[in-house]
Amino acid sequence: MHPDGKYTKEDVRVYLEWAIEMRRRVKEQLKRIGGMEFWDTNFSYIDKETQKETFVPVPEERGRGLIGDSPLPPGTCYSAASDGDKVALVKIEVITMAGNGKLNISRTNSATVKEDIKNTYNYMRANEKMLLSQQRSFANIDVTVQVTALLGSTVQSGIGGAVFAAIISSVFSKNLKPALGIIGNISIGGAIERAINLSDKVSILSENGAKTVLVPMDNLAELSTLPTTVLGKTDVPFYTNTQMIIQKMMW
Repeated sequence: MHPDGKYTKEDVRVYLEWAIEMRRRVKEQLKRIGGMEFWDTNFSYIDKETQKETFVPVPEERGRGLIGDSPLPPGTCYSAASDGDKVALVKIEVITMAGNGKLNISRTNSATVKEDIKNTYNYMRANEKMLLSQQRSFANIDVTVQVTALLGSTVQSGIGGAVFAAIISSVFSKNLKPALGIIGNISIGGAIERAINLSDKVSILSENGAKTVLVPMDNLAELSTLPTTVLGKTDVPFYTNTQMIIQKMMW
């Protein structure tokens, strides 16, 4: 507070987030009592100067899963990767800032993972007029992609779709759907590639909190292989192209 007794913008932000957190705590208790109408309720505020929307979480909302049920922060998405036998739960985090069009990849030494990320990024650069607004260009944006294995020791193929979603949401500073996972790769030409080990990938995401898992349309015939326990708590929509990813990933 200023000496003249007026509240600063930071004072208002702190009090507002405290009030929203208290309201969220009430919601979390209602969720424990029961009633599906309470699960998809989220609280946020919008900065009138920047138009940025901020969602206020509380620690207890995470439950037992690694994926919380608040809208995902810009640049964050979850996926599952496989080397043919073992499956890993993966968190993708992307930061974009003004720069010279550089792509940086961190926390992975896998040549396969790096190739998947580069293919996705190069597709996006080649099609930026379709994907970005006229005021934005990847030539003026540096992109940093961080890959973290939350479960499983190694990350292999299958994260291109999640990388695409994370980059788009970071560029536009948009939150993604709560507890969103995306599996499947994107070729350098934009083709959506069938995901291997579909059942295991969707299951590991669902068991750790994912409410929605986007899946390549080429896996449609394998829908019947998913456990009923997974289908009972996780929505599994399909996508055929990157435009469908954008349509289905946003909050």
